[in-house]
Amino acid sequence: MAERIYLQEWFYNAGIVGLLRLLGGETVKGERLLNKEGLPVEGVKIGENYVEVERQLFKDFAKKYYTEAAKREVEFRSVNSLKVGESEESLKRAKDTVNRLLKELFPHLKGEVELPKRVSKKNLGEASRYIRKAAERVEEEKEKLLRGELPLEAVEHLAKRWLKRGFFSSGGSNKLYESLKNLQEKVEVPLITPPEVFTVKKRKLPCLLCQERFAKEGVNLSKAISDLVGFNKDNLNLLHLKRRKLANKGLPICEICQAVISLIPLGVVRFGNSFLFVNNTTSVQELFSDNQRLRRVLSSSSPLFTFFAEKVLAKEEESAKLISLLGTSVVEMELGALPKVKGLNISYELAELLSDPSFTENLRKLTKAYYRLGSGNKKKSFNLLVEFLENLIQGRRNYSYLYKLFRFLLTADRNREINVAFSPLQLHTLNLALFRAKANLEGRMNRVSENELWSLFYGGQELRRVLTSRGAENRVNSLAFKLLNALKVGDSHRFMDIILRVYAGFSLKVPKGLVKNLEDREAFKSAGYSFIAGLLNEKREGGDNED
Repeated sequence: MAERIYLQEWFYNAGIVGLLRLLGGETVKGERLLNKEGLPVEGVKIGENYVEVERQLFKDFAKKYYTEAAKREVEFRSVNSLKVGESEESLKRAKDTVNRLLKELFPHLKGEVELPKRVSKKNLGEASRYIRKAAERVEEEKEKLLRGELPLEAVEHLAKRWLKRGFFSSGGSNKLYESLKNLQEKVEVPLITPPEVFTVKKRKLPCLLCQERFAKEGVNLSKAISDLVGFNKDNLNLLHLKRRKLANKGLPICEICQAVISLIPLGVVRFGNSFLFVNNTTSVQELFSDNQRLRRVLSSSSPLFTFFAEKVLAKEEESAKLISLLGTSVVEMELGALPKVKGLNISYELAELLSDPSFTENLRKLTKAYYRLGSGNKKKSFNLLVEFLENLIQGRRNYSYLYKLFRFLLTADRNREINVAFSPLQLHTLNLALFRAKANLEGRMNRVSENELWSLFYGGQELRRVLTSRGAENRVNSLAFKLLNALKVGDSHRFMDIILRVYAGFSLKVPKGLVKNLEDREAFKSAGYSFIAGLLNEKREGGDNED
């Protein structure tokens, strides 16, 4: 018999994503759930707003549940990123990391894997061999887990570590998840039992969540989940239950919804001290696809906005992308004594802008633009597109970010802590995108057009050509610094004073776009940054310097 599970609130949808992962799903195509080999998972049908699952697929639910939870723990601990260098310091770090992973994740290997007692300059070669061998053994255990070959007790150990990270860390009802036996008896057996067996007994109430099936008696959820979604005695209105003397016996929830709720930890991802989930009410396919995408980009420095960057640049019809973006929200959960839930949504106006092909085409030119700060092991990279979208979504539409990037570009040559991989032309592209955002979302920039900004870019580029041809190329960077500082404080008159002196000195005509927008502060900043980008852009034979 097949059971339909419909999209609902975000926490329920997180459980649906967890269910699809539990069943081995990697992608959704049409009405089929496909596994990592691209083969359909039999017994599962994907509708637009529902998942239909044969009850027989819940057989071995407990073991599958623990296996998936174990995979999340290994994934969270980044076991696949072990690096063993050659230096004494690097080997010491690697030894500590491997030792910690063996102790915390794979204690069953104790006595089987040997690590050097100490690492010093005298035994670097020997220590390296032992540490590399131990790291390889840890990697083998991870692969065994993925293939389903890890001993059951090892799987249980990993699963409990993941589940106790937040969702099942406290509360009496958490005993349900503390052993396979409990999970099998309380959750799995009712799932694989024909529902007609229950309906002829004491089940009289409809399920509180789905309203489709009869409820079990007194389901107790994890305390963390109860507090998170409001299903506790303090927050839930149980007046209609008290008349039936069920108020203190738990919640009237069917076995299917209980399983879905219990799968929330498999539907979310862990980032730092928070759990992240992408809720998409457009369709089941969009919901699952978005969360798989979030999982893929989790290793980036800013997974939320890297996710949005990928979603925005995905090739899709404008109307379909608009609907998808409007139906998307990111949920961030902080679990603890006082659980917190924060949501991140995109407004209609911003979704409309991000769905515009001409706007996204400009953004696409920034995909490989980044800068790196720090040195040695402390280096950290930042993607321009991801940071720009983060600013846009969070309502920070000012020029301070653009100013910072120009400063990095000008100082990178003499500062080893700064490494840039973007061109002045890409900064001009970023300025155009910011111009469009201000025009569409704030109704500004009525006095300047995109064509005028391009004209100013070429005007700055022409000034650079003149300075170079007359042996004054060394003045370009100092001139750019002065103009940037004037723009930062919004001093258009100081900016123009510098421009007039330079142009008069070389008998040149000042670009009209700068004079035209002199009194409009926002428009002048946009014009000024385009001009500076052109000034710094070294024109090459055959076209502009477009990296």
